[in-house]
Amino acid sequence: MKKIDGFSISFGIAPRINACGRMGFAEEALELFLTNDYNKADEIGDALNKYNIKRQDIEKRIYKEVLEELQKEDIEKLKAIVVAKENWHHGVIGIVSSKITELYYKPSILLCIEGEEAKGSGRSVEGIDLYKALVSCNKNLNKYGGHEMAVRINIEKRKI
Repeated sequence: MKKIDGFSISFGIAPRINACGRMGFAEEALELFLTNDYNKADEIGDALNKYNIKRQDIEKRIYKEVLEELQKEDIEKLKAIVVAKENWHHGVIGIVSSKITELYYKPSILLCIEGEEAKGSGRSVEGIDLYKALVSCNKNLNKYGGHEMAVRINIEKRKI
């Protein structure tokens, strides 16, 4: 980057650091901040860029798969959207959930199935407390947390 300002940090640097953590390599972002070696920082910067590209590709694939699943549903009749599938990356499903919620203006929870358990991430809309909804069905959940507009859950596959 030729100029470091709020725009370059918000739309250039931060997404790459964030992608690194989402993809499971947060220690590399930490190393970027700790190194005094320009060449090492350059190498790490290249790696972070690659993680971001990979994250974008995974996000696009999951988004497409969610839309394909939702074509089978009468979206207007749904009060909320819940979609589960194997081989989704749990570090990316929150971003996709945000996009689905924005597209349909309904709360959404996406779950990536890993063996007999699913890890999920959800986003809500104004006026619907998604965390409170989870509290009301917490007997069915292994773990959950979050707040009114964003949640994470772990649930047994058989209970989805």
